[in-house]
Parts: sequence; C-alpha cells; structure tokens
Amino acid sequence: MPEKGQLDFKLYLSFVLLIFTWGFNWPVSKIALQYMPPLWFSAARLSIGTIAMFSMVIILRKFIWPSKKDLKIILVIGLLQIGLFMTCINIGLSHVAASRSSILVYTTPLWVVPISVFFFHENASWIKWLGFIFGIAGIAVLFNPSTIDWSNQQTLIGNGVLLLASLSWAISMLCARYMHWPHSPLQLISWQLLVGTIPVILLAVLKQPHPHIIWNHSLVWALLYSGIIATAFGYWGGVVMSKELPPITTSLSLLGVPVCGVISSILILKEPVTFSLVLSIMFILLGIICVIFGKKQRSKKNVILIE
Repeated sequence: MPEKGQLDFKLYLSFVLLIFTWGFNWPVSKIALQYMPPLWFSAARLSIGTIAMFSMVIILRKFIWPSKKDLKIILVIGLLQIGLFMTCINIGLSHVAASRSSILVYTTPLWVVPISVFFFHENASWIKWLGFIFGIAGIAVLFNPSTIDWSNQQTLIGNGVLLLASLSWAISMLCARYMHWPHSPLQLISWQLLVGTIPVILLAVLKQPHPHIIWNHSLVWALLYSGIIATAFGYWGGVVMSKELPPITTSLSLLGVPVCGVISSILILKEPVTFSLVLSIMFILLGIICVIFGKKQRSKKNVILIE
C-alpha cells in the first residue's frame, strides 16, 4: 500500500497537470470561438465531455446508477460547478475580453477564503495568508478598474456574471470538500456532467436556434481537447482536488491557471507581453509558492460535514 507521502506527491503532481491542462484550454477555446458561437461551443464541449466520461466509467467498470443519497452532490456539482459556471463564462465572454474574463473567473479565492475560514473553521498559516495577498495583488495588477466603461450596461452585466461564475465555483469547491460522498468522484462525475450539460444545451437552443458554425480541423481539434481533456478529465480532476485538498490551498493554487493561460496565449496566439502582465504573473507565482510551502494547521473546531 502506498505511503501517505507518495499519495500526497501524486495528488499534487496531478494538480499541477490539471493547472496546465486548464491553462492551455484558454487559447484553445479562443480559437474555437472564432468558428462557433460561445453558447454552442459550451454545449458541444460539455456534451463531448459527458459522453467521454460515461464511456470511461463503463470501460473501467465503475458505472453506477445513482441512489437518492447521491442526488445532492450530483445536483450541487452539476448545476454550480458545471452548468452555471460554464453558462456564466460564455455569457461574460460575449461582453468582456477573454483575458479579462479569465482573471475575473479566477477571483475564486476572494470567495473561498472568507467562507472556508468563517463558516467551515479552516485555519491558514500566516505564510498562506501572505500567498493570498500576493495572489490578489497579481489579480489587481491585471484587473484594472479604469478599463471598465461604467456607462456600458452590457459590460457591467458581463463582468457581473463572470464574478457569479467565480462565486458558484467557490461554493461548489467547498461543498465538494465538506459534503458526504456516497460514491467516488469517478463514479459520479459523468452524472454531474450530464446534469450540468442539459440546461446549457437548452439555453443554447432557446437563445440561438440557428447557430452559424464554420466546421474545420481547428474547430474539431479544439472541441476534442476542450471536451475530453479539459472538461471530462479536467472536471473529474478538479472535483478530486476539491474533495481531497483544503479549499484555501486549492483555490489559491488555481491562480496558476490564468498564468498558464496567459503564457500559452502568448506562445500560441502571439498576444503582446506588457509590464503589467509580467508583474501580475510574478505576484501570482509568489502566492502559489507561499501556499505550497505554507505549514498545515488543524482546525481548532470540528470540521462541519454537510449531509
């Protein structure tokens, strides 16, 4: 049986791979959105991911029919972390630039830290709080309020729904950590994806019943990567990390995703490198280092398990 240290190493290594996978997906999604409307891309991505996960659990003989005890965690993760999260991102992207959208979405620590500390009695060492400060400073450098046209209602709505996406992810992350799991994330993720996919498809059909889609190799490859790698395996990995790691560690470490997204966008899409971009990346990387090396502290109170 593997030792705890080996399990921790594999867990954190998997988390690093997840960060790179989601980071690389930002330029991939931007390429896909040149040929497909945002809502339909989201619906297609989730549909492919759902089919991929059902296929995998069947091949691995992990398929189960959910019981009544599974319904709560399926609905919470499916509707909040998948359905609402993905829908808000795509609505926001229709009004806000992709780079700004990624930063707003990854303000998750702003919600996770106070909720986990004040409601779930999580304790964080001073170095982790320092990491939080560095991470937020990095976001603040990129998220310049002076760039928002406050007279433009659509822009304000776009920014608002992107923050709602961040909040929904934070809540689902905490629920994944503290709610009772009758079965493993691998056994439930396909059902969670299905629950999250259905409302996105309905919204796409209602809002854009006749979408204009340009089919080509770039779009197909983008759909396969986003659907199978970033969605199916990505969401499964994300739920596992949320379940196994402290919420503060998970949320702050996920600040590495927009960093990877910016770097991959520069390399793939040839986006310009600015001083504020470099400075924000430095702050965020410092924050991640503090989080990784911060001492673990046990809660002074019993952890609340949501039944």
